[in-house]
Amino acid sequence: MSKIKSSFTIEPKRNLTNIVFNWIKFKVDLYIEPIKKMFESQTLINLDEYVDDVVVIHMSKRKDRYKKLKRESKRIKLTDGNMFDKIKICEAVDGKKLTKLKTKEFNPKYTFKSWYDINPEPKYDDVKNKKDILIMSTKPEVGISLSHMRIWKDIVKNKTSHTLIMEDDFNLNIGFQHNLKTAWKELPNEFDLFYLSFLPSSNGFDFNLYSDNLLKIHGGIWWLSGYILSYEGAKKLVDNFPVVGVADMWINHIIPKMNVYSTRRNLIDQRLSAGSDNVYSFTHPDYNPIIKKRLNEINN
Repeated sequence: MSKIKSSFTIEPKRNLTNIVFNWIKFKVDLYIEPIKKMFESQTLINLDEYVDDVVVIHMSKRKDRYKKLKRESKRIKLTDGNMFDKIKICEAVDGKKLTKLKTKEFNPKYTFKSWYDINPEPKYDDVKNKKDILIMSTKPEVGISLSHMRIWKDIVKNKTSHTLIMEDDFNLNIGFQHNLKTAWKELPNEFDLFYLSFLPSSNGFDFNLYSDNLLKIHGGIWWLSGYILSYEGAKKLVDNFPVVGVADMWINHIIPKMNVYSTRRNLIDQRLSAGSDNVYSFTHPDYNPIIKKRLNEINN
């Protein structure tokens, strides 16, 4: 399989040197990026030629995040204004307030195998009966999943041709307009899902080099930070409900039924300074019994 040169690096080891280096790089990037953006040269595009709607998942009580998403989207100049002018807010589901997590469209419990099939890390090769080990999604994960599902259903209901969907901690990388314009020319008309932002799984990223700027995705991909979904793609997702487990994981099991592509480098990233309110069930001992067992073995 071809190797991809990407904007992210997966390290085989997390030693002290790597940790210190990454911390320093994070801090440097945090301060340098805004300066770079002040002097960036932008290519003006008509965003309406690419998408019908721009939807951002946002919880209205998070005024801090709204202020930042507004500033970031206003930075992106278009032929008829800026990206903020195009944004529609989808009120995020607050998973912490939910009393009922399981519905006919969503099951918060997923199997260890469901995750492992996407990212078969060797350290879990010896886990037996993976399909029988259940993991409960955290409430933040449930809220995020239900928020994306709400948009998918609206796309199907309204028969919206193409929708750009972002989470409110988005960072629009320098050259966004030019890179979208270039990649779009290479994108097949019949695409279902187009990732503008993604994190490849460390062991299961399955793709082909499709063109100079695009990958054809077969699986092993994380994040729903920024993507374009067609009506046909949304319908395929909705027709395959219930979502079982975390949405960005579940999509991997539907990808074989879809036409999925991504840019070779992220056009959208998660904002470095935003922090995360999410709690990841697979890596948390309170939700994943295998993690809990291994921690107990170490401590004992």
